[in-house]
Parts: sequence; C-alpha cells; structure tokens
Amino acid sequence: MESESLFMRDLPTLQTQRLVLRDVQLIDAPAIYAYSSNPVFYQSMGRKVPPSLEHLASNIQKQLEKKVHLCRNWVIVLRDGNKVIGDCGFNDYRPDNSRAEINYAVDPALWNRGIATEAALCILDFAFEQLKFSRIQAICHTANKRSEAVLMNIGMRYEGLLRQYIEFENQPLDMKMFSILKSEWQGR
Repeated sequence: MESESLFMRDLPTLQTQRLVLRDVQLIDAPAIYAYSSNPVFYQSMGRKVPPSLEHLASNIQKQLEKKVHLCRNWVIVLRDGNKVIGDCGFNDYRPDNSRAEINYAVDPALWNRGIATEAALCILDFAFEQLKFSRIQAICHTANKRSEAVLMNIGMRYEGLLRQYIEFENQPLDMKMFSILKSEWQGR
C-alpha cells in the first residue's frame, strides 16, 4: 500500500483480539458525539467538543466524499456488540519524512481496560509494517497520566517537553513528546 494515498481512499480494516478498527461511516456520528461531548473526555484530550451532532455528521460526510484532505481516523469498535467506542489514527502524517504522529481516544466509560493500548499497538504495527515508516511519535498533555501510561505501554520513549505547544480554550498547554523507531518496534 502506498502511504501517500492512505487518506485519499477508504482506510483498511484492522483487527485485534477484542477490537475492529475500520473507516468511519456516517451512521457512527451519534456514537462518536456521545463520547466526544463528555466533558471528562475533551478536557483530558485537549480536543474541542463538537458543536453539535449535525456539525460532526457534516464533517464525517465531507471526509467520506474526500472533500477534505485531513488525516482520517479509524473508529474503534468492540468485536462483541459492534459498538463504536473510540477512534485512533494519525494526526501529523508525513510520508515524505517516513513518520507520523498517532492519536487515540476511548469513551471514558471504558477507560482502564487496555483498549487504547490495544488500538495503538495495532496502528503502530500497520505504520511500521505496511506503510514502512521509520518513526512514529505522539504528544500528550503533561497532566494526562492515562495517555502517558498508554504511550509507555506501547514502547514509546519520552523525548522531551514541548512548551506551550498547543492552544486549548485560549490557554497555552505544555505537551510531552514520545516516539518509537521501527528498529525499536522490531526489537521489542
């Protein structure tokens, strides 16, 4: 698969023991809105709450029609029950530099069950083995200890502090940078 075309077409379906990672569908909008509008979720993620279900559905529709060329996330679906419980993918996608930045988000009702770790391991494998990337990185807010634990659990190393790296609700936030190299992934 050519990495440069990954986000210009449907995402491949990936599977783990408990999860299916698949391309988003318009019918997923209510489930995504349900977890992403939870104040606990967006405060820990540094993501803004979607203004409305309709706005979220419109954004999904634009992605599906390929009218926006954003990095798209897979939705995370529980195999038993077929329920959308989160999303994961790449924020910063740089095939010309053989690297990407991963992200993941899980419904707060399902935190501390290893779901984010399982999904992140799956997309790391995809990035290194299918896309042939040499580096995958991630950032997390300095106060987000859950996300930091996921990054450590998937084998990433702390690289340093990115001071006032993002703005969230008109406040600059410090972020921690983590990464893993393909050689480290293969040697684990």
